[in-house]
Order: sequence, then C-alpha cells, then structure tokens
Amino acid sequence: MRFHHLAALALAAGISTAGAQFTPRATVTPTPRAAADLVAEGVAKAKAEKKVLMVEFSASWCGWCHRYEKFLSDSTAGVGQIMRDNFVVVQVIVQENGEKAALNNPGSDVLLSSYAKAPGSGIPFYAFLDADGKVLGTSNAMPDGSNIGHPAVETEFEAYDKLLAKGAPRLTQAQRDRIRGYLRDMAKAAY
Repeated sequence: MRFHHLAALALAAGISTAGAQFTPRATVTPTPRAAADLVAEGVAKAKAEKKVLMVEFSASWCGWCHRYEKFLSDSTAGVGQIMRDNFVVVQVIVQENGEKAALNNPGSDVLLSSYAKAPGSGIPFYAFLDADGKVLGTSNAMPDGSNIGHPAVETEFEAYDKLLAKGAPRLTQAQRDRIRGYLRDMAKAAY
C-alpha cells in the first residue's frame, strides 16, 4: 500500500505542475570586455607563441567583415590555418548602433581611431602588432592610404599581399600566393 500511495502522490504532483507556465528569468548579457584589455592579452599571447597580433575591427551589420572573418577561419582551403599559424587574431566590436550598441567593446572607437589615423577608414579594419605591441602595419595600406577592408579587387589583393609581407615576414611567398588565390576565388564567387 505504501508504494501505491507514494506513486499516487508523485503522479498528482506531476499533473498539478504540468500546466504551469514557465517564466524564464531575464537574460543578462555580459558587458563586453574593454578593447584595450583584449589587445593587451593578445600581445602577451602573440609574444608567447612568437606570432604577430592582428587586431580585427568588426560589427554585426558589416557584410564585408563577415567575409573577412570567413577567410580567417577557413578550414577547407587551408588559408585560415596559414593565418592562424602566423597571427593571433583578436576581434574588437566597434560601430554598433541602437539596441546593438551594447555589443561594442568599451574603448573600441578610440582604439580604432588610434590605429586608423584617418577618419572614415571603415571596417573591417585591422592592425598588425609585434610582440611588444608596436604597430607593424594597418589595413590603411592602399596606394592612396585608404582602407583595404576585405580584399575583393586586384588593387586590394596587391596591397594586402604587401601588407602581409611587411606585417608577417614569416609568411612565405607561396603562402601569400595561396592567400591571394583564395581571396580572388572568394571575390569571383561573390559577383
């Protein structure tokens, strides 16, 4: 009898809660980390791994940023691995607006301005830093000093190749050629 009594209570409890509405707690989005802290940690990691730090500025609304991130993370053609072998990549979120403004890393706009030097450089924007945090080069490497962004045309491929040669001297010419070929293929697929 005792077992049946406990089973009946459990069944009754299950039935009584089955119709209850679940009210989720308000989700709390953590505050993004300060851009300067991300870069400092990236410099330390790059130094430990004997790599170059790439600070990549991005935003959720930026389609070119997403293309550049796809290139950096590529796992099929091997170019993403080439980049990961040579760079520690730190992504900094900047230029979000409205309800997405909370996604910005605090201080990202100031940091971007310190690297870009020229107003209106646009994103994606990236800066290459050595193991001491010294800027080796930025994506403001087009012949006129403007931002390469995500390379998509021949003049941008050329400027990006020169920037890689300057900013990541361990990259071989064969690796840079492979990167250029991948970026060309990406551009063809997009148009």
